[in-house]
Amino acid sequence: MKFDEFLKANSLKEKEINIDGIDEKFKIRQLSMLEQIELMEKNGIELENESKLSLELIRKNSQFRKEIILKALLSPKIDEKSFDKLNQDGLNVLSRVADEILSFTNNALKQEGKGD
Repeated sequence: MKFDEFLKANSLKEKEINIDGIDEKFKIRQLSMLEQIELMEKNGIELENESKLSLELIRKNSQFRKEIILKALLSPKIDEKSFDKLNQDGLNVLSRVADEILSFTNNALKQEGKGD
């Protein structure tokens, strides 16, 4: 395998997704494992399962999702100021985009783990 092929095969991927109710496609990229862990730590999200649902946990999760969007949504781009002005419907759409990014990232990590 040539080095360029190796780099392409082992680089973070991008893909386009559709979200119901939006005519435009969203282009997202995978987060690296390091990026995901850094965002979790920054927002106080632990790897352990917490059974308590608290207002603080919801705030941390919302900030985490916002940072995922700002980092991994390639197009259409949204800046932090525009993000902060969204109503609940807008936040719900971006929450689905964040779910897609996390799913895309974590599924790829699982696939990499199977190959080891």
